[in-house]
Amino acid sequence: MVLVGLFSSGRRKSPPASSSSSSLRLWTVASVLSTVVLLTAAEERSSRAERVARDSELEGLLDLEVCSAATRAPSKVRSDPNQIAGRIALLTKRCLEYLDEHKEEYTNHLLSMGWSKANAREPPKRSEDDEDASEVYDHETYLPVVPVGIPTQPDLNKELLKAYSLLQHYEVVLSHLALDQNEFSEKTEYRKYIQDITLEIENLLCRLLIDIMGQGLSPDFKTRNKLASEIYRREHNSGRRETRDFVFLRDTRAGLQYIHDTFSIFL
Repeated sequence: MVLVGLFSSGRRKSPPASSSSSSLRLWTVASVLSTVVLLTAAEERSSRAERVARDSELEGLLDLEVCSAATRAPSKVRSDPNQIAGRIALLTKRCLEYLDEHKEEYTNHLLSMGWSKANAREPPKRSEDDEDASEVYDHETYLPVVPVGIPTQPDLNKELLKAYSLLQHYEVVLSHLALDQNEFSEKTEYRKYIQDITLEIENLLCRLLIDIMGQGLSPDFKTRNKLASEIYRREHNSGRRETRDFVFLRDTRAGLQYIHDTFSIFL
């Protein structure tokens, strides 16, 4: 009851006029906890405010409720291709910024080497029959071929559907990476890093879905569930986990870069 009283008002109360030593100790502990909670909440509000200010140009693009409503009743008026491409390029750039922020430290954490060296040691899969690709692809067969180059005259609708399919793969891949972290890694400092990237990709998927539906197209909604069920049926073992997790992140970045560069052509 003392704790409830202290936290409910949002202010630190004075100790009771006649307090026993035990109740005074309880008041002191509760008062400290109350202060910590209030300061933490203030810091979180400040952090959110800074992010909103920094990303004000994205206002209206990241609301998942808007995404859900828009896909239930898609607009019959098609957006200008430049507007669609601009939104996708902007959101993809944001995803890349989040991923690039700690990719070097994360790669060193996994493999005790930098990003470039790891990338050279574990070549990406450039085609279905690429014999030089990392052996990770032999085990993680659901990983898509890493896009190579960008089309000279891209078709907007085709690229919207391709981007949505790629990102469904990478969203599930990052979920697999998060599972690896939870099961095998005692360090937790990179969990938020992966969570932030995943959230940004979910936001981008939301925006893509709105534009796809607005264009009168029908994406494959079963890809994510099919991939997720395949991953959860697999036997998770530490094995080459560190290398696998690097390939997951590297391929995600390559896919995002392809989408960003492709949609930038329309601008």
